[in-house]
Amino acid sequence: MESELYKKIVNTSLNNTTRFLSPLIFTARGEESLRVLLNFGLINVYIDDYGYKSKYLYCLFFLFKPTDRAAFNEFQKKITSFDSFYDYYEVEDKIMFVFRVNSIYRRDIDLFKQNRFNDMSDDYKILFHRNIKFNDIDMDIRKEIYRFEEYLT
Repeated sequence: MESELYKKIVNTSLNNTTRFLSPLIFTARGEESLRVLLNFGLINVYIDDYGYKSKYLYCLFFLFKPTDRAAFNEFQKKITSFDSFYDYYEVEDKIMFVFRVNSIYRRDIDLFKQNRFNDMSDDYKILFHRNIKFNDIDMDIRKEIYRFEEYLT
């Protein structure tokens, strides 16, 4: 039986990076972690930002649009203390946080980019605390890279 959060995640505008790679950084409570991120204004997670001046390898880009500034500031203090935290920068009225993925998941990132979900490691799959199924995933790289379209113009 699928949880209500799982149904919400599958049936929203969240991209595949958010749905399937955010647990590489926020692992503590499984699906609950994504709910917390969404409550703090998470828009989406990306595998790259083509509009930013620096390039980061094997990182995930978490884009937030904070609503409650005081609460978000406390949240920001916590997430910027993570070992995986790498950088952050402002994008208009939003904030992008960059986290470096643990080296054991680098191959999984590459497989994700190649649309080879079923080949991802058991170490990756165990993060979901359930048998994850990758059926009927529509992989559109334009949705997985922030400012992809702007880069092309």
